[in-house]
Amino acid sequence: TIYDARSAIYREVYGFPSRSVQISRSRSVDLQNENAVILVEDKTNPLCQTTEAICYSGDLSELNEDDISYPEDVSFSGLRFLLDQERITLIDVRNETELEAAGQIPGSFNVPLHEITEA
Repeated sequence: TIYDARSAIYREVYGFPSRSVQISRSRSVDLQNENAVILVEDKTNPLCQTTEAICYSGDLSELNEDDISYPEDVSFSGLRFLLDQERITLIDVRNETELEAAGQIPGSFNVPLHEITEA
């Protein structure tokens, strides 16, 4: 069993195993399964000190891509992190008038929707 004790932002940015169980970062987990893995942001998490499970931190590149899910919506904090880390390209499809009124999203590229032939 894979337990995910990472924050919502980490789950947004790095994804999460489809069959994982999300748990609180501070909740004690009674692990009956000696093959359990706990995903943590870093190994200083108290869960790593109090359990026999394997603690794993880092991205999920070792897993099969088909086993990793990403949320459909991303918070503003998650979006900012993704842009700062250059993990995504954000295309702003608003027209020039809309950009003048609200301003361009920092780090985005503007391609007005009417200029995209098959949208």
